[in-house]
Amino acid sequence: MLKAVKLLEEGIAVTPEEKIARYSIFNALQNMCWSLYQTAGDATHMDESINYGRLAVGPKFPSDLEDQHTLLSQRYALTLSRSLKERFEIAVGDGQNIADLNEAWALLALSITGEVPKDHETRLSELWSINALRTEATDDIRFLDGVIDLRRRHSLDVIRGRWNNHRGLVALLGRRYEWTMEKADLDILI
Repeated sequence: MLKAVKLLEEGIAVTPEEKIARYSIFNALQNMCWSLYQTAGDATHMDESINYGRLAVGPKFPSDLEDQHTLLSQRYALTLSRSLKERFEIAVGDGQNIADLNEAWALLALSITGEVPKDHETRLSELWSINALRTEATDDIRFLDGVIDLRRRHSLDVIRGRWNNHRGLVALLGRRYEWTMEKADLDILI
């Protein structure tokens, strides 16, 4: 895999900056470094993966939703946010950096704007997971409140004009009830 990383890095060096292919190569580098991290357990590979992920998402994200790069960046943002969340989760105690979760949240929140992507529900689930971690790390229930509001506004069932699948929202309200013990959340659940 190290040889593949080296070849991809050489590919970046010869690919003009204005070419969209650069972002795809950065994304491939992110995935290769992530695989190296998972295989070797070396946190350096995780950090490299995140750095390449940031380059894959690119400086224009989010921009015009008609722009090909932005559409790719939305996919890359999901991958990068998962890596940032993972880095936060494996860090212990003082090694945990809330900035990783904040960046992951910002990337995903921006990636659900515009057209509804095929993986919309996956992105919402990731947002829930990230905000649950943010709530636990900071003891700030507003993070969970924010994702409940987001879930209400962006659920595919809401977008389609019906509420057939409440599982995600029910889980969030249940989680908030565990934190606040507010009867209002139970009333909504019932």
